[in-house]
Amino acid sequence: MKPKETLKTLQVIERLGAKYSSPQYGFLTQVRSSTGYQAVRTADAVAMSLWPSRGLHLTGFEVKVSRTDWLKELNDPAKAEEFSCYCHFWYLVVGDEEIVKTGELPTTWGLIVPSGKGLEIVKEATFNKNTMPIDYVVLAGFFRNFAEQSVAKELIESRLQAQYESGKDWAKYELERIKKDL
Repeated sequence: MKPKETLKTLQVIERLGAKYSSPQYGFLTQVRSSTGYQAVRTADAVAMSLWPSRGLHLTGFEVKVSRTDWLKELNDPAKAEEFSCYCHFWYLVVGDEEIVKTGELPTTWGLIVPSGKGLEIVKEATFNKNTMPIDYVVLAGFFRNFAEQSVAKELIESRLQAQYESGKDWAKYELERIKKDL
């Protein structure tokens, strides 16, 4: 029997991105608490629900893929507090369910574990009705992250169209070359 494999950070993030994807969510990774030298902390990921009819909520994620890293997190509660105070929900997402032991999870945190090729919420996070308003310093950190991780839809479409036209030109050239050979 093959031993159980612990997911790496990138694998966890990819699964989170799939679970919290557009059009239901806006999803960002490695969001800093500010810009420039003021940035103290980084959230592994955040997701904003985008449909008012389903509730607009900001959810934060702390990813841990080793027991040692999780224990460091437990010993430094200020790290998560830098972001969790702005989030309606806060989740620990682990690469292996054995990373966190029974009774270790802070009471308001949720827990997400690998399940098959996806992720499963095994403990729902408590709704934080006392979120702090997001100020411009924090908002700048979010926007900088968004700017670094996104490409304008129009730019993608224009590049696709250019590649399509180039492919059509190549196909015409190849057709003429084959006709000459025949």
